[in-house]
Amino acid sequence: MNPPITLTLPIAAAPLQRARETLALLLAGWRQRRDSRLTYLALSGLDARTLRDLGFDRSELLSIADLASPHSDRVRLLQGPRF
Repeated sequence: MNPPITLTLPIAAAPLQRARETLALLLAGWRQRRDSRLTYLALSGLDARTLRDLGFDRSELLSIADLASPHSDRVRLLQGPRF
C-alpha cells in the first residue's frame, strides 16, 4: 500500500495567495477606472470659463480625471500660468 499524500500548508496556500493578489489588482484597476470615469463626467459638465478658473482646459479632462482618482499613483507636473 502507498502512504497517503499530504500537502503542507505553504504549498497549498500559495495558489490561493496568488489568486487573492490577482483579484486585489483587478479590483484596484476597476476602482481607478470607475473613479476616473465619474470625475470626467463631472468635469465635462462644467463650462469653459469654470474650467479655466480651475486651471484646466477641456482637452485635459481625461488626464485630469485619471490623476484625480484616489487610486491613481500618477502625478501632474504643473506649468506656469496660461495667459
